[in-house]
Amino acid sequence: MISKIFNNGTDYKSAPAGVSINASFRSGNVTQSFHAGFGFLGSSFGASTTVNTGDFSFSVGGGYNSGWTNLTSSNPQFISGYQAFGGASYYDRYRDQQFSFGLSTSSGSHPQKNWFVGYGRGDFSFAMTNDAFRGSDWYRTAAAEIGIGEVPFGFNLFTTEPPLEEFEKEFGETTNYKSVWGHNKKGTYSGGERVYAGLYLGYRNGNRESRFGIDGPGVQEFTQNFIHGKYFPLVNSPYFDTRLGSPSAMFLQGGYMNPFSLYPF
Repeated sequence: MISKIFNNGTDYKSAPAGVSINASFRSGNVTQSFHAGFGFLGSSFGASTTVNTGDFSFSVGGGYNSGWTNLTSSNPQFISGYQAFGGASYYDRYRDQQFSFGLSTSSGSHPQKNWFVGYGRGDFSFAMTNDAFRGSDWYRTAAAEIGIGEVPFGFNLFTTEPPLEEFEKEFGETTNYKSVWGHNKKGTYSGGERVYAGLYLGYRNGNRESRFGIDGPGVQEFTQNFIHGKYFPLVNSPYFDTRLGSPSAMFLQGGYMNPFSLYPF
């Protein structure tokens, strides 16, 4: 998601999954923004400060988010905690395009840090995020999204931690897992369940986003295990056993997205 700074004012918006209130106040090159969002998929409140200097902008902020990982799963999990974020954006005026990079951190029962990169031009946007400062996939594992106007398309993964011993020796002990991507010299983790692996279309309204799609092992196989396999030797690591986790289900998720994340909580 690529964010833009607007003039002073307060904005009240509704979406299929909730309602959000956004207020921003600009003084010189500093903009302060506040938000509160409420919905049956998740709720949040927070604030941020952005400093614009030439074609660059620098933002920091944080707040509290809570919601369901995937409401239609047979094993939905409720996650809540504080988030903080910081990042920078560069606006290329000549080509009307924007580049963003940032970091976010989450507290609560699933504490984690994630990096974020984004690109936007006109109605088109692209963003991706991954867990940072650790070599193993866990919790907010990976997400990527392409957007055209208010309609995003993407995937979003959330897993439990793989066994620490297997992670440290970079070899999974499961021997009977067969991936569509072929043999992996680093094996397959014996643990680490898919909480959800969602492939979705969505609807954006301000900083809130509602997502509808499918959650299943096939999404995890064609995203996470593809990256872990032989085609990406620099990041080659054990497969995740996609048989672990909840059965396939509809994917239903929504909430507030900070400017440097693709995870609502």
